[in-house]
Amino acid sequence: MKIRAGEFQVDNSGPLSVAEWIALVVLLATLAGWLTVPLHGIGETWIALLGLLAFLSTGVLDKKTFKNDVDWALILFFGIVNSMAIVSRHLEVDRWLVEIIEPVLGSATDPFTFLTTVVIIVFCARFFLRKAAAALILPLLMMPYGQQIGIHPGVVLITILAAGECFLLAYQDGPYQIAYSSTNGQAFTHTQARKVLACKFIATLLGVAISVPYWRMLGLIQ
Repeated sequence: MKIRAGEFQVDNSGPLSVAEWIALVVLLATLAGWLTVPLHGIGETWIALLGLLAFLSTGVLDKKTFKNDVDWALILFFGIVNSMAIVSRHLEVDRWLVEIIEPVLGSATDPFTFLTTVVIIVFCARFFLRKAAAALILPLLMMPYGQQIGIHPGVVLITILAAGECFLLAYQDGPYQIAYSSTNGQAFTHTQARKVLACKFIATLLGVAISVPYWRMLGLIQ
């Protein structure tokens, strides 16, 4: 039975097949394994490999499909990008960033200059650090400087998180890569996206600057 929905046809193929049930169970088990890593201590990578092994051993994913239909270039790209934080720590890029940031923050003596400088620094650091790594490293460095000039740590953290969402190039953000790849680059081009992303950064910078009087009124800035 086919149901017309607009210009598309939705094929109602009936109940789930055995292979579909297996796929559903394996995916749910994999997700449960990822969510409970702190309990069992098995790494996310090993859990994913066990899920893949289950797909191959049950025939849900055959050898031909595994070899020819999986986008290995995209998977390799994700692996490289997700390893950048570890590589950065190994090469002491984070230490190098700290050495650059310290004198810049030390010269920002008023809240407005400090917070706008934080946005710019985080935006630049995101070219080298993944969002999670930047959110872990930069607050530890920036919060003490903020407290010295009377800025509540929460304000500094919000500013860092907002700036960490800003990026300009595709490799900096996983959801962007998924959105681009899932449409085969037909929904938008990188050039179009960069214009929007640049506007997003400017809007974030202006938003933080405009919020300074509001935070001061709340007593979060001395």
